[in-house]
Amino acid sequence: MSKPEVLLWLQIRNDQLGFRIKRQYSFGPYILDFYCAKAHAAIEVDGSVHSLREKSDEARDTWLIANGVTVIRVSARSVLQSPLAVALEIKEQLEALSAKGEGGSDE
Repeated sequence: MSKPEVLLWLQIRNDQLGFRIKRQYSFGPYILDFYCAKAHAAIEVDGSVHSLREKSDEARDTWLIANGVTVIRVSARSVLQSPLAVALEIKEQLEALSAKGEGGSDE
């Protein structure tokens, strides 16, 4: 995991947000940075190489969305600046997704 991923993981592991989140989660042909089954949400930390992978990220997001997964993207820079603030933003998004009934099992 990259440094921003590690910093974010320290804020979201052990159900700290009220959601079980798994890291380096295999979903279909992809490995997601983080995944919350209850909200059917992938959490991706985008670093500087993201701009070089926009087309592959777009194809990946399209596949994930087609398979019922919402993709939450956060910038590595924002995680480095304030991992807690990013974690709280993610929590809000996961709560909103769960409230809409888009969530599934809590595995």
